[in-house]
Amino acid sequence: MSSTGISQRQRLPSFSAIAGSLGLLLLPAAKAAALIVSLSWIAGLSTACTTLNEDRGGKAETPPPKITDETPLDEAVEAGIRFGGDTLTEVKKRVSRRKEWVVLEETLTKVLSKDIAKLKNEEIANGIHLYQITSRETTPEIIQSMLASDRPIVRQMAWQLAARNPSKKVAAVIERELTKAVWDGDEERVLIPEMALAVQANQIRSVYTLLRQGLLMQGSEEYAKAMIDLAPEKASNDFMAYLAQATIEDLRQLNQQSVNLYACVTIFRFYLTHTLPVNHPGFSHLYLYAVSRNQMLAEMAQAVLEKQLGGSREQLVYALARMPVWIQVAYIEGTRMNPNPNVSLFLDDLKKLSAHKEVIEEIESRR
Repeated sequence: MSSTGISQRQRLPSFSAIAGSLGLLLLPAAKAAALIVSLSWIAGLSTACTTLNEDRGGKAETPPPKITDETPLDEAVEAGIRFGGDTLTEVKKRVSRRKEWVVLEETLTKVLSKDIAKLKNEEIANGIHLYQITSRETTPEIIQSMLASDRPIVRQMAWQLAARNPSKKVAAVIERELTKAVWDGDEERVLIPEMALAVQANQIRSVYTLLRQGLLMQGSEEYAKAMIDLAPEKASNDFMAYLAQATIEDLRQLNQQSVNLYACVTIFRFYLTHTLPVNHPGFSHLYLYAVSRNQMLAEMAQAVLEKQLGGSREQLVYALARMPVWIQVAYIEGTRMNPNPNVSLFLDDLKKLSAHKEVIEEIESRR
């Protein structure tokens, strides 16, 4: 699996793009990061793009039945799941008028935990859409049934649902599922960004290693954010291993293929408030980012390095002195407009240490 920015666009669809809509359910943990969603989103997407937020009409040969207060609840639910759209809306109105939320929850729990294999992807999405407005808690049996599905889109919906309504029971199901995947050597089945969101929302620290694996393999920012939330002391070292995956050839391009831009931004923001692991073998890689043609990466890397000058100047000087001459010169050139006195002291130390004429001349010309 490639650790590229492209892989982020190739993954299964997420619901973060609609975070500004009129969601009816809110994730109680703020750490789950903007999982406010719309329950009325009915864009004409294909089945492959089904998400938990869809309320879309299914194509059927027979017209949908009219839902009234006299329609038996089982029949109303079946019609809503099958046809979606206006039919699903009418089912919600009917249940609201008759105040049958508890019975509806029981009915949907049975359908979504036992009949998943019989339902189409869009029918499952319609069922979950209806289920979410019945309760702020998610029955763990539903999560377990959906995660056991052979359909990736169904498993994705399960992770989304688990992230929105975290609980100790849901966390136990997730932890059990992820542990089994590791024991079976089937990590690829569970490594999607939505899994990281669910793990973060449910605060499952025991699967941190799986988040690290996801970051190194796929580079999605969701893994990095979950790592920061669950184990920042471990993340500091592991992030350096991720950054070190970038090649200098790639970083000299405007758009990177070996690392994900958003994951890198998340990591650099983390380092602005946490100590750098200066003894990490990949630490000097930060200088490659500092001379990148991607201006955002370059500026953030420079800011991270500059922040460390007060307490780790000696380590930073030695790390730069071991880099190729052209990188040293490019980094020095990038500090020309920086008035920070710590940068001047850093360059004075580098001048004493460097044996390269070009480096010394560049330091002198800066002055």
